[in-house]
This record gives sequence, structure tokens and C-alpha cells, in this order.
Amino acid sequence: MDYHIVLSIKDDPIDWTEGLKNITIYNNKEINEELETILKYIIDNYDNLPSYVITLNSKPFEGNVLINEYNFEKKINKLLEKIVNEQVCDVIPFFEEPFIEPQYPIEELKVPEYYYRLFDGNIPDMFEFNIVNQYIIPKRNILNRDKGIYMKLYQMLLNNKEKNYTLMDYKTNKMDITIIHEAILKRLFPYLFDLNVSMNPRFK
Repeated sequence: MDYHIVLSIKDDPIDWTEGLKNITIYNNKEINEELETILKYIIDNYDNLPSYVITLNSKPFEGNVLINEYNFEKKINKLLEKIVNEQVCDVIPFFEEPFIEPQYPIEELKVPEYYYRLFDGNIPDMFEFNIVNQYIIPKRNILNRDKGIYMKLYQMLLNNKEKNYTLMDYKTNKMDITIIHEAILKRLFPYLFDLNVSMNPRFK
């Protein structure tokens, strides 16, 4: 099965990656956020993507009873075969059920406001996402957005880091669409690949 793993690590052991050819490893000492690494991979490989991009964090097997370092490749191939047979197109949490959260779990997380700026249509009453940023993303869903969208979001993350904005700053400051906190983008990330969700033309 044609897939590529995008792995964001810190100081965790990654012995399980030995022998894997279809993997790109980003050290978070160089790139601080997992979503940065995923967006960077998409931008760098937009014209040469595999059928599926699998995004993993530094501890992909922690708390997961279905998959471990010994059955990883076998499980991946079985899951991808199931996805193909069922013609599932949307982004899929990696061996986990999506986390479901109300619009404002805390006041600082202005997720609805950013959804309105990024996407078209009604704002969801509840947001579904993978809290550890681990997904299986079909190529078709990635290419559903222009490369410029990913570049803009990547720059927004970098701008946030440069300005050193914390979530508390989002509570007290006027909304700035040139920045986005990773905690906010994490909650919007699946909608970026949802074929039923259109981008806001003003964001493009």
C-alpha cells in the first residue's frame, strides 16, 4: 500500500522505525510543533504525495491497545485496505476515536472565530479532532486545497511563535488572522481535509 509516515519526535526512542523506508522524521528541537511538521511535509511534497499520509507523534503506541511496534506495519496495511474497500475519503484518526469538544472548552480557545475565518458554512456545535495529531490523510483530501492554503497556515503558526503569543493573549487581544495558536489549529485540522467543507474565499 502506498503511504508515507510523517513522524514528529522529541527525545523519545524510535527503534521501531528501523527498516522503514517510507518515513520522514522531524526532530522537534528544530521544529517545535507537530502541526508544523505535517504542514511542512505537505508543502514540500505537494506535487509528489503518496496515496496516504500517516501523521504520528513521538509516542504513537502510548495508550493504544490495538497497535504496537511489532505489529505496526501489518496493522497499517490492514487498516488501509479497509479504508479503500469502504471508500472512506475523509481524514481518519490513527486507531482512535475522535475527541469531541464543545465550541469553547475554555474562553481562550477561539476555535469558532477561526473556523469562521478559515471555512465557509455553519460553525459546528461540537468539534471533532485527534488530540495527539495522529491521522491517516488520503492524497485526494490534501489536494482538495490549494498549496497556498497550507503555506498560509504554516506561516501563521510561525508568526504566532515569533510573537510568542500564548492562549491567554488570545483572550485579551483583538483577533489577528495573521497568527494561529497550535491548540486552535489542532481543533480545526480535520476540517482542512474534509471534502464537504469549503474554504472561506476571503481566507484564500
